[in-house]
Amino acid sequence: MKMKQVADLIGKHDNTIRNYAKQFAPFLSPEPGKGEVRIFTDDDVRVLAFISRLSDSGMSYDDINEAVKHKVNEGTPFPPVIVPPPREEAKGLITVPELEARLALKDAKIGELEARLEELRRQIDQNRQERREEREAYTQEVARLSQEIGELKTELRRQREKS
Repeated sequence: MKMKQVADLIGKHDNTIRNYAKQFAPFLSPEPGKGEVRIFTDDDVRVLAFISRLSDSGMSYDDINEAVKHKVNEGTPFPPVIVPPPREEAKGLITVPELEARLALKDAKIGELEARLEELRRQIDQNRQERREEREAYTQEVARLSQEIGELKTELRRQREKS
C-alpha cells in the first residue's frame, strides 16, 4: 500500500506517515532503495495505525517507541486496521423530504410504465385475436377453393368423358 493510501486509511496526512516511518523504522519492513516508491505491508499498516492511536492519546515518541518495542518483544499481534465507511460531505447528504419526493417521482414513473405495459399486453392480445381470425378466414377460403377445384376437376372429367 502506498504512503497516501496508508495516510487515507489511518486518517493522517501523508507527511505524518512519512515521519512515523522514519521515527519507527526498526518496527517496519525495510525501506526501498533510492528512487523506489515505499510500499507498506499489511503489518506495517497495523504498526503505523497503532503508533497513530498512541500519538493521538498524547504519548511522546519515546513512550510510543517503548510501547511498540514491548509489543514486538511480547509477540502479540498489532490490532487490525478497521476500514472506516466512506465519509459523506454535509453538502452530499440528502434530506428526508427530498428523498420522499424522489421516491414519489419514481413511484409515479413505475405507475406510468405499468399502465403502458398493460396497454401493450392488450394490444398484443388484440393482434393475436385478429391474426387468429385472419388465419381462420384464410383456412376457410383455402378449403372452399380446394372444394371448388375438386368440383371443377370432376366437371372437367365428365366433360372429357362425354367428348
